[in-house]
Amino acid sequence: DNGLLTPLAALPEARVHEIRGGRFHRQRVAPTFHGRDLFAPAAAHLLDGGAIESLGPRIHDPRLLNLPEARQTAAGLEGEVVHVDRFGNAVTSIRDADLEAVAAPLAVAVAGRRLALCRTYADVAPGSPLALVGSSGRLEVAVRDGSAAEGLGLERGSQVEVVDAGGAGEGGNPVPPVDV
Repeated sequence: DNGLLTPLAALPEARVHEIRGGRFHRQRVAPTFHGRDLFAPAAAHLLDGGAIESLGPRIHDPRLLNLPEARQTAAGLEGEVVHVDRFGNAVTSIRDADLEAVAAPLAVAVAGRRLALCRTYADVAPGSPLALVGSSGRLEVAVRDGSAAEGLGLERGSQVEVVDAGGAGEGGNPVPPVDV
């Protein structure tokens, strides 16, 4: 598990099976390309209508990674950066569903700054930091037309808080641009 399977295996409707037998993988399986050599042929089998049970035995107690999760606090939520993408956006452990459980309006506190929780990058001026829910369904800290990792000094493990915007109204407090 490279971190992609753990969140899926935690879903209530998930069933985990071991891929066993040569029928569902390439003749020669490289030790570093399981996505190509094991998972792609198994996925093709399932998409073609094959039964998941035919891949191999069900695993009732799979070993899962211990991935960071959001924590509810009296002030809102606490989380951490779990990944920095190639654009310098800091993807956090805070899911969209976690945000829905906290009363709005919200702001994001990170690296000594208070950022607006926005819907799109266009909600702020170029060079300005913001927080938004990205395509992964997780809260991300970004800089429009820049890098949050460089501009705010964010890295894996950096702490992030979701807090009440303090009555600043929709969009949260304005924040000055960051030099990137």
